[in-house]
Amino acid sequence: MNNHILSIFFGQYINKTVALHHHSHWQLEIIIDGSVQSNVEQNNYTLYPGDMLLLPPYVKHNFVYHCPDVKWITLKFERDWHDRPHWSGVITRNDTTAKLITAFQTVVERVDVSPYERAFTAGILEALFEYVHTELLHTNRNAEQAFFDEITTFITSKAAQPLTVQEIAEHFGYTRSHLSVKFKQISGYSMKHHIDQLRIQHIKQLLRYTEFSISTIAIQLGFADLFSFSRFFKKHTQLSPREFIQQHK
Repeated sequence: MNNHILSIFFGQYINKTVALHHHSHWQLEIIIDGSVQSNVEQNNYTLYPGDMLLLPPYVKHNFVYHCPDVKWITLKFERDWHDRPHWSGVITRNDTTAKLITAFQTVVERVDVSPYERAFTAGILEALFEYVHTELLHTNRNAEQAFFDEITTFITSKAAQPLTVQEIAEHFGYTRSHLSVKFKQISGYSMKHHIDQLRIQHIKQLLRYTEFSISTIAIQLGFADLFSFSRFFKKHTQLSPREFIQQHK
């Protein structure tokens, strides 16, 4: 087997930015919950539950762990350089990757892994490398990414108003249940979660870069009152709107 496991790290929310860096080993970042931002060789990515980021040696990258409910696994390992041409990038969630992640989580539950757990993890990595060198990866990713991007673009265009899963389903010609199931299979989280996260991004932009008062923003976005707006914002950011503004002055 070509993989030698160096370390396994189970992470959760720490509100931390890991500065741009590189190293001599491979790294696999697996997102379990929440979302993580990363810059890899000047390309920006947002990683969602079920996504993996594969990083060969000496590729410059950083990570931003700011999502309150984020959980992830970091695998660092060495691999035969001459095994195959290097491939790096995001492997979005699909049926194949979901099975690999489930298998990994079933056996490895702590940092101080046993020899058989290391061997098992090395086997999963081997299966992953087989997968990334097949056409299936690129076929799945193209179709699923197109679907995800289309949904995201529509939600973003409606960020200034309340939006339901039912309204999105009707726009794209799906039933609510069909759209919800398909979206969760691709992304790893619910459509409602995605709607809320995009809306929070829009609210942050308004709070930071406009002169509107908090009350005015709440009214513009269709909230019943300032209390419901503040409660929604704090639920997703752990900050009140006023605290957020103070932090970004």
